[in-house]
Amino acid sequence: MQFSTRQVQELAGIRREQLRHWKKVLPPLSGRDGRAEMYRFDEALALSIIAALVVQLGLPVSRLISSSSDIFALTAETQTQALSKMRIFVDTHGAIHTTEPRDSNTFAAVNLGQVLRNFMARLGPDELKQLSLPLA
Repeated sequence: MQFSTRQVQELAGIRREQLRHWKKVLPPLSGRDGRAEMYRFDEALALSIIAALVVQLGLPVSRLISSSSDIFALTAETQTQALSKMRIFVDTHGAIHTTEPRDSNTFAAVNLGQVLRNFMARLGPDELKQLSLPLA
């Protein structure tokens, strides 16, 4: 399943200017030229997670530059069902962890189940129908 830039903005709850800026600073998005570009489901979900970290926790996206590749890898490599049971922890240095760090440097956490529920709620009926189709 592929999403247009406009759909990704709606799914992630971000403005066009934010996505433009993120494409300049986040390594997984670099090299996208903006001409009829499409995003995979896992990329759109990764952007939703980054948006949650920025909006809910008030983190500047600059603190997520080094961790953005980890977030994109997490959504690409982890099944949606497993993601729905996870949390992402951000330490005071902006590093991302999928398990709570043992030291006291944890800054905050985001429940990926909630991010995923919000993401799925924003999908239209056609996209939901397409998601339910069996993979070939």
